[in-house]
Amino acid sequence: MKKKCLTLMGILFTLCLVLPGAAFAEEYYTTPDYKVEMIVNEDQSYAITETITVSFTEPRHGIYRYIPKQGSLYREIDGKAIQTPFTATISRVSVEGYDYETSTEDGNLVIKIGNADEFVDGRKTYIIHYTWAPKADGITTFDDVYYNILPHNWPTPIDQASFSIQMPKAFDASQLNVYAGEYGAIDAGKVTTSVNGNTITGQSTKALATGEGITVNLRLPEGYFVGVWTGTEGLPFLYGTCAICLIAGILLFFILGRNPKPVEVVNFYPPHDFTPPHIGTIIDGKTDRKDLIAVIMYLADKGYLTIEATGKKDFTFHQIKHPKFKDEPDFIREIFTGIFPSTKTESVTLDSLKGVFYTSIDAATAMVEGYFEDPEHQLFTKTAKLVRLGLLALMAIVGIAFGNAGSIASTGQFDIFEALFYVVFSIGLPIIGFYYIYQTAVVNKKGANPGRRGFKALVGAFFTFIALSLSLALNELPDTALLTVYGTILLLGFLWVLPKRRTEIGNQWLGETLGFKNFIVSAEADRIKMLVDENPQYFYNILPYAYVLGITDKWAKNFEGLAIEPPNWYYGYSTFDTFDCLLFASMMNHNMRSMTSDMIHVPSDSGSGGFSDSGFGGGGGFSGGGGGGGGGGSW
Repeated sequence: MKKKCLTLMGILFTLCLVLPGAAFAEEYYTTPDYKVEMIVNEDQSYAITETITVSFTEPRHGIYRYIPKQGSLYREIDGKAIQTPFTATISRVSVEGYDYETSTEDGNLVIKIGNADEFVDGRKTYIIHYTWAPKADGITTFDDVYYNILPHNWPTPIDQASFSIQMPKAFDASQLNVYAGEYGAIDAGKVTTSVNGNTITGQSTKALATGEGITVNLRLPEGYFVGVWTGTEGLPFLYGTCAICLIAGILLFFILGRNPKPVEVVNFYPPHDFTPPHIGTIIDGKTDRKDLIAVIMYLADKGYLTIEATGKKDFTFHQIKHPKFKDEPDFIREIFTGIFPSTKTESVTLDSLKGVFYTSIDAATAMVEGYFEDPEHQLFTKTAKLVRLGLLALMAIVGIAFGNAGSIASTGQFDIFEALFYVVFSIGLPIIGFYYIYQTAVVNKKGANPGRRGFKALVGAFFTFIALSLSLALNELPDTALLTVYGTILLLGFLWVLPKRRTEIGNQWLGETLGFKNFIVSAEADRIKMLVDENPQYFYNILPYAYVLGITDKWAKNFEGLAIEPPNWYYGYSTFDTFDCLLFASMMNHNMRSMTSDMIHVPSDSGSGGFSDSGFGGGGGFSGGGGGGGGGGSW
């Protein structure tokens, strides 16, 4: 943001130099006298009083004065031309006896004096007070006062100009240089100066023409100024906030948020006759679309429908019999009627469900979530939600502290817009990138196409890289501050995504579900054979649950070497001559992913100038090469 402003200022300033007629349009007043009194403080802030006497040639509302808050200083150091950017704060602004308002435009503070409902004419005197404080320049060999004490962009000639500078302590007067004239002038032919103790005074010897000003350049020993604004004043508060929030987050999680380890109970069948959406929600605390698509296999296994593969990714669903929904949860009925709207609907193609079936999925999702919101079925404690909210609040506090530190680094004080800029660009965008990668690679991995998920993760990584690069480029704080903030937020985020504290029943169901899952993964061959002998359809009974748990292939691998009959509910394209459980499970896994993508498809309509090494005067500066200055006009 600042680089853009500096570039714009440079272009505008160059145009002013090349096209003086355009830069200084005819004004409606003259300037008989311009007096500046400056008190330099030990922290290198300048308390300035400008007394500007103008004579209006026709009625106007008043004048305005603009003062640069950022730009470049041009110095000669050890025989080399050095350009250093400066940033300054301007505070304690007041105008004696007149209405005024301030604003910031293109890196300048604009003081607009006068009343829009009143006109003034004739001779008027405006007394303006403000404090200009530059940020430490990073030069370690000397300090200096390098200031354009009379502005070079004042739009009229100045008949009489004078200034006084009160220094905070003794200085070497031989190091004082004053330049008067247009931008780049290196002589003092139009001004006389004198030093009396710690006070410097100056007086113009002739009128300053339009575009001419006065610059003071006083070299001082390193360490002359103490307590200069460095931009790091907000860091102690930031680091302290990060430490406190991290400790608070850890305590909050371990005291109120951590879930006791559940007791795993081995189950050969789904505990409590839970459906696939129940199991999918219990295992990770959220109802995924994959959990609901698995209901199709669940219904097929129960003999309510068959699946005919008519192509590699084309399917037709045939209704065999209507379920007795009194024995099934509401969301099972919602899924079935979403496929077959009436008992007379015999067959439905996958294509016909695109852009329609998603409403049934959304409704069924709400029903599953509603089941677990019932006090008797709640999976998580109320404190678990409070812990998550608390962790989010701590992350927000860290962000606010970072915005405060960044604002101080940029402007020397808290500025809401600068703070928001830091929070959005330095924290917000990278965190969004990290969160997108997490959602793609971890949260939404169930049922997602691996290739598509990998592509999305790469897109997220690229976005995150760009966001981090922008963050580092725009950030004026040390990189260690940014890394500290990222580390704190990521650690708090890690606590946020860890398993939440469950209710007693929620923990019991989790233990039973984990026991069921572990059996699917590592069942002994003898146990599997016994279960198949008892129930020849056992493989297909459990397949929808293996799918929602993400272990379809592992479940099928348990049946290698066993004589399993092909399902009576799946036929057509890719039907095997010799049935193999592992190949069938892999194919169904792929088919379910295709159905998830196609059936839940939502239609799109829902929802400053340069310088040369030879252009310096005594003391290594020139007229207009310092801070401050600026210009003004009437309105």
